[in-house]
Amino acid sequence: MRILHAVHFFLPKHVAGVEVYTDRLTAELAKRHEVGLIYSEIRRGSPDFQIRRHMHGRVSSFEVTNNRWFSRFEQEYRNPELLPAIADVLDEFDPEVVHIQHLLGLSQILLEEVARRRLPVLMTAHDHWFECAAGGQRFHRELGRCDQLDANRCGACTAHLSRPALFARKWVERLGARPEEEEAATDSSDLAEASDASLPRSHSKSLTKGLRDLARRGSRLTRVPTTRQALRIEQRWESLRRAAAGLDRILVPSRYLASELISFGFPPSQIRKLDYGFVKTGYAEHARLPEVARRFAFLGSLVRHKGLHILLEAFCQMPPDAILEVCGPAEADPSYVQGLRDRYQHPGISFRGRLKNNRVAPFLAEVDCLVVPSIWCENAPLVIREAFLAGVPVLASRLGGHVELLASGGGLLYEADSPAALGCCLRRLSEEPNLLRELANGIPSVKSVATHAAELEEIYRDVISRATATDALNETHSGGTEGNRDEG
Repeated sequence: MRILHAVHFFLPKHVAGVEVYTDRLTAELAKRHEVGLIYSEIRRGSPDFQIRRHMHGRVSSFEVTNNRWFSRFEQEYRNPELLPAIADVLDEFDPEVVHIQHLLGLSQILLEEVARRRLPVLMTAHDHWFECAAGGQRFHRELGRCDQLDANRCGACTAHLSRPALFARKWVERLGARPEEEEAATDSSDLAEASDASLPRSHSKSLTKGLRDLARRGSRLTRVPTTRQALRIEQRWESLRRAAAGLDRILVPSRYLASELISFGFPPSQIRKLDYGFVKTGYAEHARLPEVARRFAFLGSLVRHKGLHILLEAFCQMPPDAILEVCGPAEADPSYVQGLRDRYQHPGISFRGRLKNNRVAPFLAEVDCLVVPSIWCENAPLVIREAFLAGVPVLASRLGGHVELLASGGGLLYEADSPAALGCCLRRLSEEPNLLRELANGIPSVKSVATHAAELEEIYRDVISRATATDALNETHSGGTEGNRDEG
């Protein structure tokens, strides 16, 4: 089969869960099939919508430059300017089936063009991007977690994405762009977070600060009235629902996300639960866990919605010989990370920085317990199953997909947002003899990426077969004129 995957960003510059999953899956599929990958990348100083072609292992990769210099809010989710590049990739690779991992950076234009060509298409939903215009987490650093969808609240959260504010952001960033510098992606949902890295090194710190202050003032002064932005949010939702109707399948790794998408308006018949698969090479279960836990770990991006501040506050009540190793990139929110370093001074806390993928297994092999303190509703974080592969129990907030992953054992859940509840669990693990080992004995099995790829191959064959049969039927009924494919 010729299988084209599509994802928002990709390695090596972006190393979050969706990118890592896509890398492992496409590598496995490429052992037996022709696999392509289209993704977007921010390259300041490079022309927008330029295609860069290269081989990523056995995978034919197409990187589309998208600097996300939007002039209208609608371009966040539907950007017609991407169409020529997307069409070129589809023409060149000529896929039999398209598997979308994420549409951020590529927009629903990709889905529309695939549907127009009557190609079989499915999507794995990894987060809340369909519902949430502010990054897909349904979380705002000031407003907190969105437990219920409300267009007025979403309007307040995204009111800074007005046409004048987006125009100001575009030119503030362009003033600081370096053609030769390929910087990390910045979040289009926050005008105030333009990266200092985009400024030439010859610019003074005062100019850097001046540009950032200009962006912040522009954001405040050009906010859209909440009621008007709420209408735009509802238009976004309706547009995405219409586009998603063209998907043959929506795959979700958790029942939690399935229920959220059904509540959003997707038909249950379109959705299928399919858990991730994992590369098991390099993982070796603990020969023997200690009687009580002493070495805890956090592994993930150092951003507010990951709840690291909750963990650090709780950990400061632990004995001085307890250890907490914090691993993850800090570039997305350096002020948040610096605030954590300044505030929490327990002698056992250490910040180790980003952990390379090939170091995750050896690192987890030395850990007694992994803590996942997210305060947004995650879908099915990879790191929990990676801990299971290493035989390490998990302590996680009682939110989203965490509940399912720990339902049959392998760890403890605590009430999210509560340092006291988390601290109680930390102390139990460090004081109750054999609790750690009992939890480890209940760790469930983890599916391999090879098994997962085989499951997907069956789905690909099914949607290809259905599309072929429907096209033949339409051809017969229309006497050769084009018909509409039954979504089946």
